[in-house]
Parts: sequence; structure tokens; C-alpha cells
Amino acid sequence: MRYIGFVIFLIILLFAYVLFDSQSFERVKPNVTLYVTNQSHEKVPLDSKYINPNNAVSFTSFDSSGLREYSFKILDSKSKVIGEKYGIFLKKDKNIDINLPKVTNLEDGSKITYILEVKDWSNAGFFGGNKTVVEKDFIVDTKPPEVKIIAMSPKINNGGSAIIAFSVKGKNVKSVTLTNGINNFKPFLYRHLDDKDIYIALMAWPSSNDFFEGKIIAIDDALNKTSTRLNLNKSVGFMLRKSNIRLRESFLRKKINEIISIDKVDAPSDFIGRFKYVNEVLRTQDAQKILDKATPTNYKIDTLVPFNAITPFKNPRVVGSFYDKRTYWFKGQNIGTAMHMGIDLVDTHRHTKLTLQNAGHVAINESLSIHGHTLMINHELGFSTLYAHMSKVEKLGTDLSAGTFLGLSGATGLAFGDHVHLETLVQGLYVRPSEWLDEDWVNSNINPVIKTVTKLYGNIDKDK
Repeated sequence: MRYIGFVIFLIILLFAYVLFDSQSFERVKPNVTLYVTNQSHEKVPLDSKYINPNNAVSFTSFDSSGLREYSFKILDSKSKVIGEKYGIFLKKDKNIDINLPKVTNLEDGSKITYILEVKDWSNAGFFGGNKTVVEKDFIVDTKPPEVKIIAMSPKINNGGSAIIAFSVKGKNVKSVTLTNGINNFKPFLYRHLDDKDIYIALMAWPSSNDFFEGKIIAIDDALNKTSTRLNLNKSVGFMLRKSNIRLRESFLRKKINEIISIDKVDAPSDFIGRFKYVNEVLRTQDAQKILDKATPTNYKIDTLVPFNAITPFKNPRVVGSFYDKRTYWFKGQNIGTAMHMGIDLVDTHRHTKLTLQNAGHVAINESLSIHGHTLMINHELGFSTLYAHMSKVEKLGTDLSAGTFLGLSGATGLAFGDHVHLETLVQGLYVRPSEWLDEDWVNSNINPVIKTVTKLYGNIDKDK
């Protein structure tokens, strides 16, 4: 009898092990995530301690054994239930997405608690199922940030730049962004005051953009959003230029071999293929490096002083246009195209001395493929200037002051004669160099805003 009892005990034990180890007794709790829908109708995880109860809140849940039921409650600061919802899923749905009730007319600053409980159909927990409880405390915030424009450029040209200074007032501001309708720009924080923050930023209207819709967008932790339009006068008269460049074989062979030799890369053996490799592959690599280095990595202002016009040498003559679609021809054959995103400046003699007009930080000082010996300087407010095809670059430190001798113009890279190729960029976007060469434009469109900010809020450089 003892033997039979022991066997029965083992059988019961084995049956219990198999039963409780089966899928119907799985012990994994339901996965639950709370979401809130922002003003752009996007669902984002509800992970802030601030909430606008007028926004739509929902939750998603998943469980492999199927979901059984949920209950949801909103409690006020006195633990009184002010909103609730309950649901059961007889079809054992594995995935659910449920909208939760809203509660309105709550006072800003008041505290509320969301409690969400979700159970599955598992037989674990003495057939009660696995349970996930999410409990979150929030502070009610329904007021969007206040944005006020302090000063800005009177106009912006297609392909050009503008500058805007503004203040943002509000609790727990999460993000502040400028947009032209397509590209976004992060502003630089100039001052943090007790009740507001002062920002200033350059922005661009790239030539490739058909329209400009300037806005300042401020969003707080409760996803309250303010969108303020920039009423800049807009000039759309800038057009794509087109030019044809006919290449001589002797010149082209020499240049292409020099560039490929410098880069030490594998390239096609045939003549036309080697040109296309340089013009398409290596040109793209140059451009990517330039854009990467011209995009700010921090948005701290060290100094804020008026800009000087960009004149690397006196009385430069422009021989190459900005936003020029160049088509290269060889013996009547179209062998490639390229966009010229700068301007070419020449002097009356070769190897002209180049001087820096605005203080900045060296971002690139190396020999690139198409651009040859290249120097790029990052200035304040995300503005960058690039000098290419130089025959000589001076031994420079990291931080340069205005008036620094940079080196000499030249014909390195894919250049057709001694000159300096000048590019100007705003937060990694190409803008018209001709504006920044124009002292009158700089002094009427850029510097008045800088002077207004420093007059109202003090010059940050004087704090040091």
C-alpha cells in the first residue's frame, strides 16, 4: 500500500508540474504602455510628470495567453475617483489599444493619479491570471508656453539667411524649434532669466525649397504647444543657374589622377569612368563631411558680437555662381553634372592671401577630394565659412580670432585656375555667400538684431 501511495503521489506531482508548466499557466505579466496624443496627432509614451488632461490618453497591452480585463481610475489629490473605465475581453485578444476617459475643468498645478490594472487569461495565481498595475502621479498643466519675438531680420531671400531673437516663457519647456516649413533649426540660448529664456538663431531658406513658412514652435512637458509665425518679407526671385563646362583631356587627366592618387582609392580604369567616380562618389563624400562638420554639436553662445562681412581679400571678383548646375562635357559627350554650392573669387594675381573676418573654431583643415586644400571655420550661431582649393594653409590653432591669416588661394582639387571657392552654411545648410559678402546686407539684416539683444539683455562676453 505504501508503494502504491508513493506512486500515486508521484503521478499527482508529475501531473501538477506538467499542468502548471504549460502555456495555460504562463507567469508573464501583460505588457502595458500608456500613451498621450499630442497636438500633431502623434501618440507618444506618457512618461512626463506633467499632463494636460484635455489631451487624449490611451494604453496598449500585449499578452501571449490573451488579455482578460482592465480597469482604469483617475483620482484627485484627495484620492476621490473623478474618472474611470472598465472592460473585459471574452475573445482573449492578445493585443489591445484602448482610449481612456478625459477629465476636464481641473485647476493648473493640481495633482491627479492614474491607476491602470490589466489582467490576462493565464491560470497562474490560482487561476486568477497575471496582473500588471501601472500607477502614475501627474501635475496638471494646461497652459502652453508664451513666445514673443524680440527682433528679427526684415526679410529673407530664397537661398538666403535671416536671424531671429525671441523669448519663451512657461513652466517645464521641453523643446524650442525654428522651422522654415521643411528644415528645422535649434536656437541658441542667450539668457536664462527668472521668468523666461532668451533665444537667438540664424535660419536658412535653402534654394531647393519651393516655399518658406517660418515658425517658432515651443512645447512643454505636458505637450502643450505654441506655434508663432515669423512674418518675414520673402523674396522668391532666386533661380537655379545652369552652365556648361568643356573639359580638355590633358587638364582633366592630370587633375583626375592627382585627386585619385591623393585619396588612394580603387577607381575605374577607363578615363570617363574615373572622372565620374571623382565627380559623383568623391564629391558626395566631400559634401557629407562638410555638412557633418557644419552642423552644431552644442548650442552654447560664447560671445555675441556683430558679424563682419566676409571679404577674404580686397575687391574680389566673382567668377563662379552659387546654386549653379554645372554640366561637364568632353568631346561633345555629357559626362556628368554637379551643383556648385558656393562662389568662386579671384584676384588679379595668383596665391592671394586670405584673411578671416569673424572669430571662430576650426572644423576642417585638410585636403579633400574635389575641394583640395580646405579650411572650414564654425562661427557663432551655427554659421560656417569654407575656403577651398587653397595652395597653402597656415599652421593654425583650434580657435581663431578675426584678422587671422588663413593661407593662400590656389588650384588644388578639381579647380580650373587659381581662386578661392567660398561656401557659407547655416546649421549645415548652404546659403548665398553673396549676402554675407555684402556689408550693407549684413548691417541691415543681421547685426541690428544682435545689437538689440545685447542692448536689452547685456553682452554675454562682458560676463566673463
